[in-house]
Amino acid sequence: MVSNQQGHARQNGVGPKTQATKLPEINRASLDGIQRLEKCKRTNIWSWKRSVQGALIPLKLEDAIDNKVPRPSENDPNYERWRSWSTVVRCWLLNQLSPSIIENLELFSKHLEVELDLEDRLPRYADDLRPLIANAFMAGEEREKSNAAVAIRTIRRERFEPADEFIQEWRKWILKIWTLRMDIDTHIATKLMLLDLRYEMPMTVNSLEDQIGSYGSVPDDRFLGICDEIIAKSKKTPNESTLI
Repeated sequence: MVSNQQGHARQNGVGPKTQATKLPEINRASLDGIQRLEKCKRTNIWSWKRSVQGALIPLKLEDAIDNKVPRPSENDPNYERWRSWSTVVRCWLLNQLSPSIIENLELFSKHLEVELDLEDRLPRYADDLRPLIANAFMAGEEREKSNAAVAIRTIRRERFEPADEFIQEWRKWILKIWTLRMDIDTHIATKLMLLDLRYEMPMTVNSLEDQIGSYGSVPDDRFLGICDEIIAKSKKTPNESTLI
């Protein structure tokens, strides 16, 4: 049994530090919202972590998300207050995430050996949730990269009816790869895209290949311009081979 005097000493920083050592004296507080964490923004995770700390420190709640700081024991007089505040911080953290990040959390939570909330099946306490968010974000980004790498290798002209849909698919995945900051040789990507159009749009393809052949590289804006040019010409003359 822990005496009230011992509990008071812990609250004032005497004795082993726990997540309950410096909880707010008040029972309720309003936590300001921060910019939501979203997928496909590599630097966003680090600025998001700083924003989380910036919101919690003024209320002395930063220890609630630090799993290196031990939780209070169940016989600690501040245990119930800690549970209450940890739950508050947990709910606040979830509100600072985009739906796509929460989906990744749900996948990861299935393999965790921590106490889960009975309703959403996510970690019940903030100190289990916070590190999971970072892991889910990074894993989600890697999965996005893998999907993009596979997609760009499987784009084939025969899968699309009009040529403009084929070009739109190339542009969509190249933009995705740029968003993910993956390395890609845009010159090679352009040559591969044109290769599938050589019989259908020979004049346009020959003209564009002559233009880019001397560059040795294709700037990003030039790739987008080529896409626009092919789309415009495909709508005007769907099959150039009939003109030869």
